Amino acid sequence: MTRLNQFDRLHNLIKRKATGNSEELAKKLNVSERTVYNMIDTLKDFGADIRFSKEYRSFVYLSPIYFSFDPTKGGGVTSSYKRLSCEYLFYGRLYDRLITSRINNSLGVKAG
Repeated sequence: MTRLNQFDRLHNLIKRKATGNSEELAKKLNVSERTVYNMIDTLKDFGADIRFSKEYRSFVYLSPIYFSFDPTKGGGVTSSYKRLSCEYLFYGRLYDRLITSRINNSLGVKAG
């Protein structure tokens, strides 16, 4: 499963309120729990208001949002509720995070 597919699956699980806790979600996406939180942080960077709901036992969106993870359309991310449009490519954003993480790791900088 590509990273883009994992984000699409994460988005759909959150919309359906079917993620389970972070450990269960990590298994569903075949990633680590840390990666789950990194992916959620990335969605938050794009304007998603995400919280864990004890009532649903799932991560949920607190306001309606639309994401498009279609690489044929540039992989752009758009929030229809907030009328927020990101002008940079989704792949580019993921690549920037990966490179920053690798640089920080090589320099011994801990994530804050």
